[in-house]
Amino acid sequence: MKGGHSLVGSHLSISPIDPIKSIPSILQPIQQLKISNFQNYSLAVIRLVVLSVIQVISDKLYLFSFIFIISPFISFSP
Repeated sequence: MKGGHSLVGSHLSISPIDPIKSIPSILQPIQQLKISNFQNYSLAVIRLVVLSVIQVISDKLYLFSFIFIISPFISFSP
C-alpha cells in the first residue's frame, strides 16, 4: 500500500510542472502579437459567444413556441 501511495505522489508531483513550463512558450506569441490582432481575436471570441448564446436562446424560444402551439391540443384532449 505504501509503495502505491508513493508512486501516486511522485506522479502527481511531476505532472503539474509540465504545464507550468509550457506557459511561457504559450505566452510569448501572445506578447508578440500586435494590439490590433489581439482586438480582432477578442472581437472574434465575443462574436462567437454572442452567436452561440443567440442560438441557444432561439432554440429555447422555438421549443417554447412549439409547446405553446401544441398546448391547446393537449389541454383539450381528456
